[in-house]
Amino acid sequence: MISRVLSEEGVPQDLIYLAQAESAFQPLALSRAGARGIWQFVQWRGNEYGLKRNWWVDERLDPEKATRAAAQHLRDLYGLFGDWYLASPLQLRPGQRPEGRGAHRLRRFLGALQAQCAPRETKNYVPIILALTLIAKDAAHYGIAVDPDWPVDSMSSSLAAPSTSAGGGNH
Repeated sequence: MISRVLSEEGVPQDLIYLAQAESAFQPLALSRAGARGIWQFVQWRGNEYGLKRNWWVDERLDPEKATRAAAQHLRDLYGLFGDWYLASPLQLRPGQRPEGRGAHRLRRFLGALQAQCAPRETKNYVPIILALTLIAKDAAHYGIAVDPDWPVDSMSSSLAAPSTSAGGGNH
């Protein structure tokens, strides 16, 4: 499903490893910051990409809807920065504008890492994604034996709203 949605949205298939790094593909993943789902959307970012959240539903936990929203978000970031590696770790807050494109933004990011100013999870973010990608593409080269699981069949369904007629039955 993730591969299909990434393809439909026109983003690189390697971005699937971003979800692996974020949540280990656990749909119910919850971060300390309140980010949820396999793509770890915080509420305001999910709202920007049409993921509904209310008392009854939280679409950040819907793998297909969240994957589509993540692909759109990453494509938007790629449009700002012109680089898929920068699109993944650089999450802008609402209303925040990038200071530059491509190389300038990369220099700032790498400078913050070298100055030890960035949190550990940010410093390790891109290397973790790159490592996951390399290992997943050639596990045997790294001495890892993989017995892949076949995709689980899934289905989706909709629930009809309850009837509002008074009495609700035959009299």
